[in-house]
Amino acid sequence: MLSSGVFHYGVAYARAMQEQASVVCLSLLNERSVHSSVVKNALTSVDYRTLSFETNWEKILSVNKIVRWAREFSPDIIHFSDGCDKPVYGALLFPMLSTIAPMCVTVHEPVEYSDYRFFSYERRAIQAAYRRVSHCFVHGPWGKAKLTERGISGKDISIVHHGVLDYFDRGSYRETRREGRTILLFGHLRQRKGIHRLLEIAENIHSRCSDATFIVAGAKVAWGARDGTPGWSLSLEQLLKDMRAKTYFEVHEGFVPDERVEYFFRRASITLLPYLEASQSGVPMIAMPLGSVVVAAKVGDLPQVITHNETGILCDSAVDSITEAVCGLLSDRQQRERLAENARAFSLSACSWQHITRHMLETYKKVLNAKQSAHS
Repeated sequence: MLSSGVFHYGVAYARAMQEQASVVCLSLLNERSVHSSVVKNALTSVDYRTLSFETNWEKILSVNKIVRWAREFSPDIIHFSDGCDKPVYGALLFPMLSTIAPMCVTVHEPVEYSDYRFFSYERRAIQAAYRRVSHCFVHGPWGKAKLTERGISGKDISIVHHGVLDYFDRGSYRETRREGRTILLFGHLRQRKGIHRLLEIAENIHSRCSDATFIVAGAKVAWGARDGTPGWSLSLEQLLKDMRAKTYFEVHEGFVPDERVEYFFRRASITLLPYLEASQSGVPMIAMPLGSVVVAAKVGDLPQVITHNETGILCDSAVDSITEAVCGLLSDRQQRERLAENARAFSLSACSWQHITRHMLETYKKVLNAKQSAHS
């Protein structure tokens, strides 16, 4: 199994697959993903090696090492948990790995987003990568539809829930008081995640719920010339400055250490996803087991894990719709408690890694049987 960009997902997958009695698993992880005590604890029983995937140059240098390790391990299946949206892999890595064993891929981002555009040569490399893959896993019917638009056969695509990221629940902050009027926006501060509308949303909510407070915790992401809106970096700087000027905002700009993630989700009664574009998100998979109710825009495959008024609240992406959803939840403590309980139960059952790996192992067997039939 290989994991680079979506490293928390890769770590959870590696741990769960290693626990399967019939499986011998070697995990290759981004060295950035094993820096924290949270991740190191999760990987206690995992056989893994690390590489650096941060830059395209590092990806190129890592190719020979990955292929050498794969040949030495001689796997039946190679599972790449970071999708096909890394052009270097399409051009160099996937053609070599696919000669060693059938390749399965978890595709977290099946589309190109408005705030990050690929160059034409990168698109060709990505499409070439898909041609080397035997089977794709996506997180819902929206993702499956987007892959079929790329020409991938529906029979080679399976739907699995995004797995719960419950290893953040370390118990370090169990005594942290839940703040009944606190809303959290967590993760990379991308334009497509609606961060540029948060100030307007917060002002609307605060005008109706004067004791509501907002926590913003995450790192800035600016892609320069690839950015969907010129000058986005400067706009984000001003936006964060304006938020800090408000007494009801608490801004934690920068990468949030894994050891501190639990703290923010235990404080917030609501986790807000005011996204304009998304396929799926790991944020609900942290919030749900930690008891923070998710309010999310109804985009991509988020409805696969957030059932309206059962495991969270879904609404349109419009500012007014998000305002109504949050204010309604802030005014009803019993509903918040009911949704939090339902969401926790759902995340630890339907989104459990035991459930997901069982489905993946069944799919691996089908892929191997198809390979044997083709050669017989």
